[in-house]
Amino acid sequence: MRKVFFSVFAVLGLALFLVACSSDKDDPMKPKKEEKKEPDSQNDPAVEKMTNTYKYVNYFSMAMMSNYYLWIDEPSVQNALKTWSEADEPKAKVKAVRYKDSSGTDIDHWTAVYDHWSEETKFVEGVSTTFGYDVGLTYIDSNKDGGFSTGDMVFAYLTYVSANTPAEKAGLKRGDVVWAVNGIGLDYDNYYDLVNNKMFGASPVTLSTGYVKGNTVYKTDNVLSLTPVEMYVDPVLVYKVFEVNGKKVGYLHYTGFVAESYKRLIEACQYMKDQNVTELILDLRYNGGGLVLIEETLASMLAPEENVLAGDVFLMDIYNASRQQELGNEVSTLSTEFEFTSGGKRYQYSTKGSNIGISKIYAIITESTASASEAILCGLWPYLGESNIVTIGQTSSGKYCTGWMIGCDDMYIKDNSSYWKQFGIDYQTALQYADDWGIYVMVGRYADKDGKTRSMPNGLVPSVPANDDPLDGYALGDENETMLKVALKLAGKTYEEQPDARVAVDKIFKRIKFSRESFLSDKHIAFPEHTLIMK
Repeated sequence: MRKVFFSVFAVLGLALFLVACSSDKDDPMKPKKEEKKEPDSQNDPAVEKMTNTYKYVNYFSMAMMSNYYLWIDEPSVQNALKTWSEADEPKAKVKAVRYKDSSGTDIDHWTAVYDHWSEETKFVEGVSTTFGYDVGLTYIDSNKDGGFSTGDMVFAYLTYVSANTPAEKAGLKRGDVVWAVNGIGLDYDNYYDLVNNKMFGASPVTLSTGYVKGNTVYKTDNVLSLTPVEMYVDPVLVYKVFEVNGKKVGYLHYTGFVAESYKRLIEACQYMKDQNVTELILDLRYNGGGLVLIEETLASMLAPEENVLAGDVFLMDIYNASRQQELGNEVSTLSTEFEFTSGGKRYQYSTKGSNIGISKIYAIITESTASASEAILCGLWPYLGESNIVTIGQTSSGKYCTGWMIGCDDMYIKDNSSYWKQFGIDYQTALQYADDWGIYVMVGRYADKDGKTRSMPNGLVPSVPANDDPLDGYALGDENETMLKVALKLAGKTYEEQPDARVAVDKIFKRIKFSRESFLSDKHIAFPEHTLIMK
């Protein structure tokens, strides 16, 4: 079984110890101490708290990026590191340090510091404060000039609704339209706030709903009141089996590689194995990624069983030059036995006996397919064969990096107290101010067993283009749902062709590319199993 973290902090300790012996002026690792004028609010507890928080989070964040950041050798990153001050606002500083191209556009969109770490790590388990839906956005061009501008009406449409959530209990379903939030109609000027902060907020909300018939959106007087709840949301939305020309074709719709989902993944794959499934439609269209070990769990049931039992290489991580020289490639192998800690909970389980035995995958992907959901296809390709993974849909996100999740409370601990004294830091004091901060830092590029990363730099390009159409009137898993229908046709199913009752959503309306602020979006996550010791 893959060891998520090798002995990284022995290496980190050596690097930082050598730096600690140099002067502040020449020390590229140590945040600069700014000479501050004494403010009138010097004794203000809030100012003191913020000052100390920034200090300790900056020491932590700079240590992580200086040693493990994938692009640490880039001149622009090195230059940004030299200006790091202990008084910098940590979120903004980490964003400023991230690797960019010559025009200043982020190449690394993902490395970030978070100030509610305990809340963010819940997402890794699949727990969140949620209404239980996801949405797409479209607008009707009021001026017919081909541009999105003031005056244009916006509609949200539900792409899926998860089981046992407030949305499902309120009767909402895929394809429902929302035209007003808290009584305010969506338009060009307000849609981002109303959708991101209200429809995905932590407070009760009212939704004015509508529907699509033919090529027209109809508003209704129906207003639903929903209150979000903190709960585990099952990312296995649908699994089932289709009979196609005498063979069994499985279907699995999966929205996130979260820790608790291993049970349902094993359940789904065991069911398909029992049904003698030989081909699989793997629907990852809304899957933004998640935990590496859950990705490996699913892969263990999809890869050829002989390769799994042999423990063959599934993926490797390729690090920055100095880490690569010291450590080589970190390799994950196919396995049936899993044991790891996530969110303080210990997981131990086996997928032995649940390998489906498939010979072909039809993978449904969109621009929302990211990270772990791209990586699993990358890792499986050499084993199933070039022609036996067929990608259907739209070009995926292009998140080709592995990130480590590290909390300040993993670093400011008693075992590291002698290390922190080199910087004049008492670990207990640091933890008082920085205990609920953490970093998700890009440390490697994932690649298949042959060193190839198919999703780099701009995503997986589908071999069969197709558009997602949540307004087609069919539930996910229905054989007539637009993208599933394409996959089933490729698997050999024949349909009695009928005239389309309506044109697809992108032909009627104009889609708004919208990325809501979710921690689990675009994630390929590994984090330490053991206490991190710095020497």
